[in-house]
Formats: sequence, C-alpha cells, structure tokens
Amino acid sequence: MSSARQNSVKQLAELYNVVVGVALTLSIYDSVDKAGEFPLKLNQIINIATFIIILVPFYHGAMRHAPTRGLL
Repeated sequence: MSSARQNSVKQLAELYNVVVGVALTLSIYDSVDKAGEFPLKLNQIINIATFIIILVPFYHGAMRHAPTRGLL
C-alpha cells in the first residue's frame, strides 16, 4: 500500500477518535445539571449508559479492523 494511502487512513482514524471523544464529552456535559442540588440529571443517566454500551463495540470494531487489513 502506498504511503499516501496509509497516511490518509491514519488521519481518518484520528478524526474518528476525535469525533467519538467529542460525542462522549457532549453526552456527559448535557447530562450535568449545574443549578440543581444533585449534579446529574437522573433521567439522563440511562441515556449515557446506553450510549457508552453502544459506543464501545463500534469504536473497538473500527479500531480493530483497520490494522488487520494492513491499513494502519
């Protein structure tokens, strides 16, 4: 595989890392209630847990399959 193609794949993998990080950060940020006594919105905890449960397999699968094909 050419080095230009390898660099493109690496950059896309890094972009994927950033997008996943931003999504996780925003989901946690939106669940924090700064005005209330308890800092977390209780109705959002289930949504965050579900998001993380779904996020882990997708992220792990994306990072696992790129190196096995010789792309990274």
